[in-house]
Amino acid sequence: MHKYFFKHNILTEKRELSKNGTLFAQTMANSNTDMQNLKQTIQSLYNYVVLAKEQTEDGEQIDALCKTELLISNLYYSFFASPLELPESKDNTLNFSQLLTKAIETSKSLIEQINIPEENRVALLINLNLQTLLNFLQTANDN
Repeated sequence: MHKYFFKHNILTEKRELSKNGTLFAQTMANSNTDMQNLKQTIQSLYNYVVLAKEQTEDGEQIDALCKTELLISNLYYSFFASPLELPESKDNTLNFSQLLTKAIETSKSLIEQINIPEENRVALLINLNLQTLLNFLQTANDN
């Protein structure tokens, strides 16, 4: 399991996650909250992707969503060393396009929260996969 620290970036005036560095006393109180927010964001993103996967029957879309789901699971495991929880499919009132849009918004939030290059790259790949799916869907609907 990786150990992450918070450090203050003087240039951006923000706290950033880092694999090395010192844990400042003033960030210790907020670190639990920040990690909880990160955990909730990744779980929400996973829920949207799983629910979207349940709504489509297109093989290419399912394949892309499966790859995205795997990336999300790996990202979550790299931070928390535990599996994600499966979403309740009964609560879903959004259609496929709306779920993709929500997932893209959540992935953008995730990119802002993660400041570790390796993990941020995974978050960018997740966002790119979702954007590609939504663009393909919109193009297909336009034709």
